[in-house]
Amino acid sequence: MKQLCLFVVLCCFSIPTFATPRHCVLPEPIQGLLTEQWHGWRLLQLTDLVRDDQTAWREHPLNSRECPGMNHGKFDGEQIWYVFTLIRRPNEQTVLVALSDGDSYKLTTLVRPTKEPYFGVVNVFPPGKCREFYTRKPVSIPTESVAVEAIGHSITLFYSKNGKWKSLLISA
Repeated sequence: MKQLCLFVVLCCFSIPTFATPRHCVLPEPIQGLLTEQWHGWRLLQLTDLVRDDQTAWREHPLNSRECPGMNHGKFDGEQIWYVFTLIRRPNEQTVLVALSDGDSYKLTTLVRPTKEPYFGVVNVFPPGKCREFYTRKPVSIPTESVAVEAIGHSITLFYSKNGKWKSLLISA
C-alpha cells in the first residue's frame, strides 16, 4: 500500500512537468538585451494565462507543447525572427521581435507596453490572404506573420511589408 501511495504522489508531482511547455527560454543574446533594455519584464509563461486560456492553449493541437510567450518565423521571408510577449504585473504587456544582427540581436517593438485584461499569446501564421475585421477588406500577406491573440477575444496580425511592420485586426 505504501508503494502505491508513493507512486500516486510521484505521478501527481510529474503532471505539471508534462503539462508545461519545454521551449520557454529565449536565446541567450536576446535574454541579455532584455536584461539591459527591459528590466523588470519577463517572458509570458503558460501559468500567466487565466485558467480557461491555459486550457485552450493546451488543447489546441499546434500549441500544446509550445510556449505561449514566444515563437519564431521568417517574417521577412528570409531570416529567422523571434517574437515574444513580455509581461510585468499588474497585467502590463508588450510584444517584441528580435532579428539576428551578426553576434547580437536587434529588437523592434510591435505592441507598446499596455495594460490588458488578458495577456496575448504569440503564434505564427503562414502567408496568405486575410480580411480586416471591420471593413472585411482582403489583404494579401506574402510572408509569415505574427499573430498576437488574446484567446477568445481578438487576434491582430503583424506583418512586414517593404521593411516596415503593419498591423491588421482579423478577429475581435
